Order: sequence, then C-alpha cells, then structure tokens
Amino acid sequence: MLYTQTLELPTSKKQEMIDVTKRVRAVVAASNVQSGLCSVFCGHTTGAVTLNENTDPDVQTDILNALERAVPRNEKYYKHEEGNAHAHAKAAVVGFSETSSAPGRPSTSASSTDRATASWW
Repeated sequence: MLYTQTLELPTSKKQEMIDVTKRVRAVVAASNVQSGLCSVFCGHTTGAVTLNENTDPDVQTDILNALERAVPRNEKYYKHEEGNAHAHAKAAVVGFSETSSAPGRPSTSASSTDRATASWW
C-alpha cells in the first residue's frame, strides 16, 4: 500500500528549521498504514530534510550556525545569478529526504526524541 500527502510549510526567515514531526505523524495516522516506511521529501532546491533530536533548541541553532560557517552567504566566488547559491549548496549537503519507520510505530533505529525537521536557506 502506498499513501502520499503533500504538506505545505510557510517560512518566515531566510534560514530556519521547522519541526514537522506532529504533521508527519498525523499523516501516517490518517493513512491507516499498520507498518512500513515513511519518507519525507522536500521538492524545493533550497530546502532540506534532516532527522535530529529536538529536546534542546540549541541543537537547531548549532546546526544552522555550522552550516553558515561551512557554506557562507554572500561569497564572491558564487556564480549562480539569483544570489542564493549558498542555499542550494546547504540543501545539497543536508539532503532532500529522510526515510524512517512510520512515526508512532515501533522502531529500533529512532529514539522518542528524534524529529523530522525541514530546513530552508
């Protein structure tokens, strides 16, 4: 059985991480799938998806800061004409999707504090 649903996530900052865990769990619950995998995919070239613990909000800040240091904004060596080459590079580094056991189902690979987080730059 395959079940798909699209979630739209409005953003309010140039760089942010949005916890999508509750939304993804609601989609899985509505699907009535009893066991399987859940894939979260970001279809935009300057967005990304990551799994990380979410008990300490400083983790998100640390990730965003590390990515900014690794791929800084406004460097003269970028050639992309839209001015957001750094955003494309950060998304490519983080990745556009994550797959895990369906949220709310038993898992040996994810702890109860793991969260799917969508990021934009």
